[in-house]
Amino acid sequence: MEIMRYLANWLNGYASSTNYPINAQCIYGKKISPTPNSLLYKWINDGGVAVARMHFGSYGHYVTITKIDNEYVYLFDPYAQEEKEDWEDGISVIKDRPYQFNRKVKIENQDQRDYYSFGDADFCNIILLKKL
Repeated sequence: MEIMRYLANWLNGYASSTNYPINAQCIYGKKISPTPNSLLYKWINDGGVAVARMHFGSYGHYVTITKIDNEYVYLFDPYAQEEKEDWEDGISVIKDRPYQFNRKVKIENQDQRDYYSFGDADFCNIILLKKL
């Protein structure tokens, strides 16, 4: 969690000193939610992205969240195991959007401690990034 906060602060300092057009913010714990009134949902739908540490089974795993709607969280997993197409209910492999996302996960799965979920508030953290 500290490294994500450090990175957000560093990016904002760099942006301030060089006029680089980026804004970063770190969220963690109970503030992480993909629901329509959440900061994460609003940030993504306002053109931002999120680098998130999520559950991946019993491990932590980093992904980039690129889209959220009322039903799914869309993410890019750089370690995507393309040969694994039969995921648990609520997780789909997306092959035709390689520069946008390669997984979509039902929002209802986000309360669990499972693959691609925010289940444990103390475990997960996110850095939000947006071009200004």
